[in-house]
Amino acid sequence: MSTGLQNTSSIFLPPILGRIDMKVHMMIRECLPCKEREEYVAQLRRGGCAFVTERQKNRYIDEFLRFVESTSGHTTAKEIGPSDLREYAKHLEQQRHLFVTARIKMLIPIEWCRWMKATKRIPEDPTMGMSATAMVSDLRASAALIRKTSAGRRADPPNRRARS
Repeated sequence: MSTGLQNTSSIFLPPILGRIDMKVHMMIRECLPCKEREEYVAQLRRGGCAFVTERQKNRYIDEFLRFVESTSGHTTAKEIGPSDLREYAKHLEQQRHLFVTARIKMLIPIEWCRWMKATKRIPEDPTMGMSATAMVSDLRASAALIRKTSAGRRADPPNRRARS
């Protein structure tokens, strides 16, 4: 006896719907081609880096490369200079990221550039004397000011006020 239903990938569908492909496709982020970034991520993977950390570093380096491409017109590692990193720090501050977010988004390209210098992929270190914390310090100062201001406005709950 036929029920009028057909089995398609373990989901029963009426025959009028036809065959539905049940494959789930994850969106894959396409990164700018950069051999040095790919080698860096491969080394992270071989070193036992967590997948989430590997993906974050890959994404933040790609964001940096996209910024450099849009402002300076290049994405090759050998052309990255200190001015690219300084401009990126200004860009992060203008994007109004939280200090901790801007700091890590700045730290990862700095780490990557230092790794490229250490592995002799680039002749000079464009990060000489740079610190991610110092480069986004304006955000840190404004975050401290916001914390101070909001702490001053906070009222004590009625049951916690000091008794006279």
